Amino acid sequence: IWWCWQVRNPNLWGFAGAASATVTLKEGENLELSCAFSTRGDSNSSLQWLNPRGFTIFLNDRRVLRDPRYKLLRYSEKELSIRLSNVTVHDEGIYSCFHYGRRFKNHSQKVEILAAPSVPVLEASRDAGRGIRLSCHTQGCKPQPRISWLLDNGIELPGDSRHQLGVDGKKWSSSSTLRVLRFSPKATANCTVQHPALRGHSLVASFHFQDLPRAAAAPAPGSPQYQGFYSLIIFPFNSSILFLYSFLIHSLSIPYQFLLIPMSFPYRLYFILFYWGFFLLTLKNYYFYYIFLFIFIFIFLFIYTLHQMYTAGWSGQ
Repeated sequence: IWWCWQVRNPNLWGFAGAASATVTLKEGENLELSCAFSTRGDSNSSLQWLNPRGFTIFLNDRRVLRDPRYKLLRYSEKELSIRLSNVTVHDEGIYSCFHYGRRFKNHSQKVEILAAPSVPVLEASRDAGRGIRLSCHTQGCKPQPRISWLLDNGIELPGDSRHQLGVDGKKWSSSSTLRVLRFSPKATANCTVQHPALRGHSLVASFHFQDLPRAAAAPAPGSPQYQGFYSLIIFPFNSSILFLYSFLIHSLSIPYQFLLIPMSFPYRLYFILFYWGFFLLTLKNYYFYYIFLFIFIFIFLFIYTLHQMYTAGWSGQ
């Protein structure tokens, strides 16, 4: 006596064969499930499909569940194959196939449904005394997306991302915020949304700073721009170091903002200001890359300690 289980997907999205593999689909695609069992010496047998909620979908060739999306593909004493069209996130779960005969046999298959994020919407607004606030929003996705910011100089920034689960308990609405104190009028900021339902592609929304009203591009006269003390670090221009720096800031929960000013020098220079008072000058010179890497980490921790002491002393006055 033997049994086999197979999942077929006409959109070629998912996994077939092993019962333990999770079938992964995207909303709107079709799912085909087929179970077959040996019926040697078993003249009176029945096959049954159950959905994740435990309701019978098909019993032999008769559809029991009143959902027109389910269709019968093949039926015999040995096999029962069905199709579910236009799947949604509410269709995910464990599907079961039962064989009733001289011996009871069954198997189950887990199905996961992904929901692609909507096209991101990028908005810019002036935050008095704190530069330009860029916000990127997307919704209707499952699971949570990954949102990052890519500047035209090749620097990728994580931003401040937030996720909120919808009332259906399935899909997420997500947003990411980035604050920029200074910028070049020709600069561009790209909000990039990555998600497994996009199959390796990304959704991008771009903002050109030249589109800002002049009143928003310049800070209000007399408004405070920088607070606390400032320190300067010079290190080789490299995106991996910037990523490490950003990771450390997030880990230590330090509020930060970015000031990017491209400079015309023999070497590519970018001047970055972190809002709590930490200047960073990047220099594209790889001869001292590793030396600066260790110096950078040491100075970062040292200045952060001084900053904490400075803040504590100021608060005590």
